[in-house]
Amino acid sequence: MAVRDGVLCDPYLAAGTPGVWAAGDVARRQHPGHGRTLRLEHWTNAAEQGAPAARNAVGPGPAQPCATLRACTAPTPVAVG
Repeated sequence: MAVRDGVLCDPYLAAGTPGVWAAGDVARRQHPGHGRTLRLEHWTNAAEQGAPAARNAVGPGPAQPCATLRACTAPTPVAVG
């Protein structure tokens, strides 16, 4: 399992070692908008990656890619003033 400022994961949140999956703050994976791997420390990312990682780890059928990386791709506007 490769670790570089987080556990390197594929789009399915698999960690490169059979039976090992990562989600949330520890998961580092390719970000489509930035063209590099990122590890996001944000509660929405952690909450949204848990279900797909669990489904891919133990669910029936083939693994599905995890599309959640919203903390970086759709920031919430902040009112100033």
